[in-house]
Formats: sequence, C-alpha cells, structure tokens
Amino acid sequence: MLQVVITGFLLFILPSLVLGQPHVHHYSRVDTYPVGGSLRIEKDHPLILIGSFETNMPSLIMDPENLKILKTYQEPAEIQFFGNKGLNGVIVAELITKIPLLKLEEVLDYYDVPPENRHLPIMIDRNLVDPKLFLADIKKIKKIEVFEVTQQDVLFSLVYNHWAKVVGQKFLNVVTVED
Repeated sequence: MLQVVITGFLLFILPSLVLGQPHVHHYSRVDTYPVGGSLRIEKDHPLILIGSFETNMPSLIMDPENLKILKTYQEPAEIQFFGNKGLNGVIVAELITKIPLLKLEEVLDYYDVPPENRHLPIMIDRNLVDPKLFLADIKKIKKIEVFEVTQQDVLFSLVYNHWAKVVGQKFLNVVTVED
C-alpha cells in the first residue's frame, strides 16, 4: 500500500515540482463578459408609482435612499384596480429630493443612441428589464453600450450559462455608476 501511495506521489505531484507549477491562464475581466445577469424579465416585483410614473425595482435607476414609501397595496381587493401590472403588489412612493427621472426614450436621446440600436432588448447591468417600466436618474448611468454575446463570453462565464442560447444576439445594456 505504501508503494502505491509513493508511486502516485511520484507520478502526479513530482512532475509539477520539477517542471514548475502548471500554467494557469488568468483572464482579466472585460466589461463585455456576461458575468452574472439574467435573460428573463423578473415579473414578481411590485409595481412602483412615483408621481405619474410606473416602474419596478429592476427597471429603476436611482439612489434607493431617495425614495420615500407612502403607501403599499397588497390585498387582492386593493390591487384589483391596478390590473395585471399590480399583481405582485403596488408601492406608492415619492422622491425625498426632487430629481428628474427620465423614461427610456429620453435616456436614449440623451446618449444619442442611433435608431438602428433602439429596437434591441434593454438590459440594466446585463439584467433584462421591461422597457415600458424603465425609469432613470441620468446621473446614475455610466454609459450605454451595445452588448453582443459571443462564444468566448459563454466559455468564460462563471455562472450557469444561460447566455449560450443567445450567442450572436445583441442587447442595449445600460451600465450604472457603482456606488
């Protein structure tokens, strides 16, 4: 038995020591690699009403500390007025500090996104969102990029690779400012 252990040591461990450590290639994280993110629009978030705007948390880009919740509706009798949009509850809120909030088209105009890219599915930090609920404080947006999933992205992704089914597909990704 000792002979088997020693033989195993010599065959597997010793070559690494003699020849040096096996080469491990480290890839720097490139901003377009799909690390994390989601390709499905989360439907289980409550509807948020801010003045006349309708949104939800995944589609809202602003400092959450600036949101004051006035009222929540969760009971079926309360949310029936809001229809399917309010199925998961409704939050009525207001801004503590008044800031301009822009809808998607206004943000795309601000960043001069060309017409040929405006039809692409919308992501915020590589998470698919409902463009009808998109609402943003422009100061919280770093950039808008066209993000095309490549086979290389799929290979280097460290999470469950739902990106494999959309290789070659393009998205309009809104990159937010890190706090």
